[in-house]
Amino acid sequence: MLYWSWWLGGAALASAVLVHWLLLKRMMGVSGRVSALVDRIRSAPAEQLKDLDADELAEAIRAETVKAFGSAAIEPTQDCMTPPVPRTPQSVMSQGLFFVGLALGGFISVWSAGAWQPLNALHSETFYQLFHGPVGPGMLVLGGVFVGFGTRMAGGCTSGHGLVGTSLFQPGSLLSTAMFFSTGVILSLLLGGLR
Repeated sequence: MLYWSWWLGGAALASAVLVHWLLLKRMMGVSGRVSALVDRIRSAPAEQLKDLDADELAEAIRAETVKAFGSAAIEPTQDCMTPPVPRTPQSVMSQGLFFVGLALGGFISVWSAGAWQPLNALHSETFYQLFHGPVGPGMLVLGGVFVGFGTRMAGGCTSGHGLVGTSLFQPGSLLSTAMFFSTGVILSLLLGGLR
């Protein structure tokens, strides 16, 4: 398989994030879009709140904030900034188009490299030796569950933290990116040692 050079791949990733920002004025992240779609589907709690007036709703939000973060979270500080103007949520259509574009980009990449070959396992001899047969797809599903859990726990995915958050020098993104890269390196060394 023919791979792009590191600088061309880096420029392509940076361009994707930049074009996304210029077109939509939003940070790019895949897990945030998945969360937005899931939250929209599970909007039953919003239905329960629709009968509250503005004061009751503000009090309910205040109570939940204190319960989750403590009373210090609602006390104003000297360096309080003007709250940002809330953005309207993106439509399901625009979220869907993003995922179609993501999948289409992957297919174009694989097709242009001449390496289209659907597999039910990783393209790795070590993975096949360890998890051959029906166990392989199960391990991939389990890995996907762990990735989803870790993404929610870290507040973002690799594209959000690694491409966008680190570019903005956000401490949480720097830490998350360091953790998933170091974990990936350690796991690849461990799998390489099992051969």
